[in-house]
Amino acid sequence: MKKVETHDFIYYTGEKDRPVNFNGQESFSIEQRLEFLNKYQENARKWYDDPDFLSKAATDTEVDAFLDNYSLSMPKVRKVIPFDTMTAYKKDEVTQYRNLHLYCGAKFTGEEIILDNQGIRPNPSVKYEFPAPLSSFTIAMDIFIPKDYKSTQATACGHNTSGRVIELRCGTLDRVKVKFFCSGLTRAYEDKWIPRTKELSPYKFGEYNHLEINVGENITISLNGIPCESPVGSYITGPCDNLFLDSGMLSKSFWKVKNIEIDGEKINFEKNISKESATEIIGEVSLPYAIGSHKNKDKELYLEKTFTIDNFEKAVLSLTTLDPYGKAWLNDNLILDTNTFEKSDIDVTKFLKKGENRLKIMVKPRGPEVYCFWHRHNDCYFGWLCGEVYLTLTKETHFNELTVITHSAADFAKGTVKLSLNKPFKGTVKVTAEECYPGKSEAVTLASSEIENDSAVLSFEKDLKLWSSDNPVLYAVRAILIDENGNETDDLVEETGFRTVESKDGAIYINGHRQMLNGALLMQFLPPFDQVPVNHTCPLAKQIAWQIQMLKNMNGNFLRLHMLGYGSNDKRYARICDRLGIMLIWTTRYIDTLESLVWPDPWSEKEQFKKQMKDVLNHPSIVVWEGSNEFYPKNLFEIDRMYDDFIDTILSVDKTRLICPCSHLYYDDCVCYNDAGTKDKENNDVMSGHGWRHPQIIRSAHPYVTACGYGQGFERMRKQDLDFQPELFKSKEHAYLATEFAVTSLPNPNTPEAKVATYYDSYERGCEPPYIGRVFEQSEWAESQALAAFCAFNAVKIFRSLGVDGMTWCCLSSGANNGSYMKPPIDFYGYKKIGFYSLKDAFNSIFASKKDINVAYGTEDSMTPILLNSGKEGTVKVTCIIYDEEDNITDTKVFEKVSIKEKDYALDLPSFKPNFKDKGYYTIKWTVE
Repeated sequence: MKKVETHDFIYYTGEKDRPVNFNGQESFSIEQRLEFLNKYQENARKWYDDPDFLSKAATDTEVDAFLDNYSLSMPKVRKVIPFDTMTAYKKDEVTQYRNLHLYCGAKFTGEEIILDNQGIRPNPSVKYEFPAPLSSFTIAMDIFIPKDYKSTQATACGHNTSGRVIELRCGTLDRVKVKFFCSGLTRAYEDKWIPRTKELSPYKFGEYNHLEINVGENITISLNGIPCESPVGSYITGPCDNLFLDSGMLSKSFWKVKNIEIDGEKINFEKNISKESATEIIGEVSLPYAIGSHKNKDKELYLEKTFTIDNFEKAVLSLTTLDPYGKAWLNDNLILDTNTFEKSDIDVTKFLKKGENRLKIMVKPRGPEVYCFWHRHNDCYFGWLCGEVYLTLTKETHFNELTVITHSAADFAKGTVKLSLNKPFKGTVKVTAEECYPGKSEAVTLASSEIENDSAVLSFEKDLKLWSSDNPVLYAVRAILIDENGNETDDLVEETGFRTVESKDGAIYINGHRQMLNGALLMQFLPPFDQVPVNHTCPLAKQIAWQIQMLKNMNGNFLRLHMLGYGSNDKRYARICDRLGIMLIWTTRYIDTLESLVWPDPWSEKEQFKKQMKDVLNHPSIVVWEGSNEFYPKNLFEIDRMYDDFIDTILSVDKTRLICPCSHLYYDDCVCYNDAGTKDKENNDVMSGHGWRHPQIIRSAHPYVTACGYGQGFERMRKQDLDFQPELFKSKEHAYLATEFAVTSLPNPNTPEAKVATYYDSYERGCEPPYIGRVFEQSEWAESQALAAFCAFNAVKIFRSLGVDGMTWCCLSSGANNGSYMKPPIDFYGYKKIGFYSLKDAFNSIFASKKDINVAYGTEDSMTPILLNSGKEGTVKVTCIIYDEEDNITDTKVFEKVSIKEKDYALDLPSFKPNFKDKGYYTIKWTVE
């Protein structure tokens, strides 16, 4: 193993008494806290050889070198023609009514605006642009929400994703926001980031409700004649120029609005006479490609390609996504008119011709929806995009699918290959595998069999290299169709890795070996600032690789896809993670779809979720399926519905990965079971559904309050007093991941980009006073980063010593909240904060530290070293060297030939009384080799 160095930092009092906590009880004073952080950041500059904290988390050179060697394996018999580039242009969408924009299937009948959720995303929304901005005015309307929209709860459960929204906006920012929850509650929002709300009267299902909003010096709102008790605040001022109606993220039922009046005069929507719009040429672009942002609002994206084809029998055109939806024409024939972003495989045999052909694609603009307002960007016209496009030419009979399943990865890789064809075939199928990354090898035969129908399952047992985060080896698995004359008539290639993932003994095992899953969330609000709306939904391959490389350079091996409001089923993430050895929690494009179970109906988008699962099944980097982010259930029945339905659905498609129906249920105000599913939170005897107890289920929580997040203290981190937290750590039935934790820190204002960019103040500054007694000054940015780094290292140390099986920081890089999100260890432009380094230290597969998290030592204190291990086995040497403020060595301890086993996730070494000299600050350097 390579030598691993880590650092602890403490204050020695020179007396018997000492504080143990940074803040809270028995802690430093405010002055001592700031001095401690100042000394910490000064030393961190030396520890990490980054004197000005101006280092990038990943360089262009690294990313370019990776992409230079990035290519995909191709078949040898069938012909696959990728349309890597197309010519793009855009046009203003021609609306039926002036100033009225109907998105994703919304309709206007002449009397009513109808927003009909079609049971599948994307959901409808509507924007009406006022002919002139309005400052002081009254707007009224009647709103109908049917009875089947009523949820199973009488609370605001699902407030993040469900609800009907009425907004009066100044550009893209809402001055007034009223939300009708599926529980029947109605609220007005007063803040852009934090959900500060004013309660309105409950609305009535199944009949029209009259809403009236008066905008002036104050904002007053009444519903059904009942006024809000006090004026509603707003985070912005200025005239309103549009009304926006949003259906929410979850697909359920319809709703409608009529009789919209401004100052007592009903709006009469005028027919749009114009039927044409000017073409704006973009030029040749690389796919996937998107446009977005306010400057491109309501513009349709068009892409065209002329190409030449020789002989063919069967032709299928694949469009991985037109998001939110769109159309396609081949040789002026309409071949696709979709109402969703799902992948389309279109048989174009009768439309394709030998010689020159012309493909044309149109993507409809996305409405300026704000599904996740607490992480929004000011410009909410998120990109609408065309994904990868390719044409496949085959014989009349051909393969449809190839799925590789690894059942065992011990001495040999054992598994099965599942094949399906478009029609029965008599002949032979042969499956080969050749290493395609990082090296190359000759093809070996995995299996061969005769076939007389349209499917086959072949078993294999081969001495193949296994895929792991430390050694991400990929194979091109090729299925070959051979006719009775011995001719190869078709082939299909899938890149995959041979590996197993399982939860046993309360831990996670990859290829039979214990593995810690450590990393971050990928929220993906990426620079440059004016392109955030576009690259949030459609980043360049280089931007994806840049993020993954940053995580890898932080010693991360695990990434949780977390593109709130949009999700992703873009294979580029999995392909790049396959190659860089990063394991994934995958959500598909139907992120949080499981929350539709707030309604009594079945999971509405189950089949769509399964379809997207099948499209990425062969990627070894995907190790966990997730159904929902943060859910707030109020009864155990809803947990059973969520867990039972999700586990059954996942297992119907894939039995080889871990499953996380909900990433966090352990709130104080929510219900949940104990780990065994035999007790509720009040210790009453109960019995959970089968899903909660299934062995492939992992437990997951967002333990900010026990990991120093949100201004919490060291004492709570020490005690881990969150309900069920001890049981989660100790469970021998289910692995436990802390899938979100974080502490805020200010960015470095001295980077070249920061010196010319506008600084956006953050709502998270409110977390700082509990830590140090006040808000950090801008000049104290390094001290702020020192706090986050110090907390991060100790949080991971505590969690690993207790037996956690993985941790993900929230989130990898800044950019959310209009660039003001302070939690990430990497700033918006890719510069490392000090937290990057401390997480890199704590994410080592094995490292040493002092066992306690005390910030100070006294004359009577002993130190117990602890060795944290994520699955390594063997003998190591541990060295502890203590330095004073002048870098003089005051003590050295060496622990020779320490034997550590794979199951030893936390191993105490003999305690000793450290030799400090004068009171002051000391660095404790640990080396494991």
